[in-house]
Amino acid sequence: MFEMVDLKRAVERFAREGHVFYPDQAEGIGEVTVLCMGEEKVYVPCTTTQFRRKLSREFFKDERLLRDFAYETLGKRKHPPFVLHESLVLVPFWYPCFDNPAHRTLYACLSSIRLYATHEEQRLSCIVMFKDRHTITLPYSIGTVKQQMRCAEHLLMKYKLKGRASY
Repeated sequence: MFEMVDLKRAVERFAREGHVFYPDQAEGIGEVTVLCMGEEKVYVPCTTTQFRRKLSREFFKDERLLRDFAYETLGKRKHPPFVLHESLVLVPFWYPCFDNPAHRTLYACLSSIRLYATHEEQRLSCIVMFKDRHTITLPYSIGTVKQQMRCAEHLLMKYKLKGRASY
C-alpha cells in the first residue's frame, strides 16, 4: 500500500516532479488517484478528473479554454492533451478499469515519458516507461500511443508559438 496524501499538497508536488496519474480503488476509501512522483507512488482520495481540475487551477488555466485551444489546433474533441505549462503537458489515455466516467483516464506528463513499446505478451497492449523507472501498461496499440504523443507535441509547439506572438 502506498502513502495517502492530501489533495493540495499532492497537486503542488505533482506540478514540480510528477510523471503520471491514474485511477485506482482502495479498500475502505473507494476511488483514489495514484500519482507517480519522483521515485515513489502516492494515493490521493479523489477521481482523476478532480485531480486534473485542481492541477489546472494551480496553473491558473481554464479547462474549457484548454479544450477549445486543443480542438482548434488538432480538430480533436475526445481526450485532448492539456498544456498547463511548457514543462507540463498532460497526455490523456483512456484507462478502462472502472465504471465511473470521471475515473477512467490516465494522464501522463509528456516530458516524463522516456520510452513506449509494444507489450511482449499482448500485441495490442503498449508499455510506457517514465523517468525514475515507473512503467504503465496501456490497452492500446503502439500506433495509437504514437498518435496521441504526436498530438501532444504538436499542441505544445503551437502553445509556444502562440506565447511568443503575444509579446
